[in-house]
Amino acid sequence: MIGLIGLLPLVHGLPLLAYLLLRGSVTNAVPEVVPERHWWQLFNLVTLLNEFTPWFFLPLPLWLLTLLIARRRSALFATAVPWAMFLVLYGELFVPRPAHVADLVDPHPAGQVRLRVMTFNVLAAQRPTDELVRIVREANPDVLMTQELIPGIARALNEGAGERYPYFRLRTTAGWGAQGIWSRYPIRSEEYWNGSRRGAQWQHAVLDVEGRPLHLVNLHLTTPAVNWREPEALPVPVVVGEVSEARQLEVAWLSPRLQALAAGPDPVVVAGDLNLTDQTPEFRRLIAAGYSDAYRQAGWGIGLTFPAVPRARFVGRTFPAVPLLGIDHVLVSSEIRARRARIWPEAGRSDHRPVVVDVVVRAPT
Repeated sequence: MIGLIGLLPLVHGLPLLAYLLLRGSVTNAVPEVVPERHWWQLFNLVTLLNEFTPWFFLPLPLWLLTLLIARRRSALFATAVPWAMFLVLYGELFVPRPAHVADLVDPHPAGQVRLRVMTFNVLAAQRPTDELVRIVREANPDVLMTQELIPGIARALNEGAGERYPYFRLRTTAGWGAQGIWSRYPIRSEEYWNGSRRGAQWQHAVLDVEGRPLHLVNLHLTTPAVNWREPEALPVPVVVGEVSEARQLEVAWLSPRLQALAAGPDPVVVAGDLNLTDQTPEFRRLIAAGYSDAYRQAGWGIGLTFPAVPRARFVGRTFPAVPLLGIDHVLVSSEIRARRARIWPEAGRSDHRPVVVDVVVRAPT
């Protein structure tokens, strides 16, 4: 009986390994390999599972307990299977990294510019904004990039924190796609990129950071739709995947443009509500365009940002929602190194927690 307890981690680990192998083959597969209808159903299911990958490792602490009970080599092997997969995917997020060490050894590197970048989906809904303004003031970024910036919230941020940011470009008329950039550094230029079928546009701005251009790309990608089916054998519809075609097309449009920026001589920061996690093919495509995930460089923990609206009620009180997904990101080109990255613990009545990253812009060679 004790021996069987020690093998329980395989009940978790082997299906998890099969899923990870499946997603690698499906996301890179050609639809003609199987009938297109069935292939897209499988693709949509795998893309949905990708978003929730961290939660598949919740039983890991339990397997350490079964290892202590069994005390056998077979139990050690069984426990190692799921733990090894977790460490490959997320292990670096729980150990000190070069960015952490560099920040301790040399917090003010000579000849390099330090600045703080904050990305914040402020939620396009009218509401009291005092908490929102307080968060921005406490985080005190040098550059604030916002999404869903409707006029009322833009006015509140200008009134409550605008004295810190003499330079700004606000696009508040697009509703869900509204955006804004506030900066302590002069904004040389700003334009809109229009690569979305839903009509949303994305800001591309160039700052003057102590005489050097710094490119900012403020993104808000399309939210995937949940794919429901109503099987005849079940009384209720079930989720069978997500439809992310619009997001895929947007990333395909963005990739060559971001790659061209990354290949240039100037540093680039790409940030925003990307509506995708770091386990999706689209995220890997953005990284492949010449960028690094700032949170992977200098963050700690999984980095979940959504949802953040306090909706859960129990015994007559409202409790904060548990974030399930990490869909807000800051990406940096090779001329920039993240020194510290964190998910801000408060959301100011938004449904997203902001991401705050301290970066160093390397001196030009």
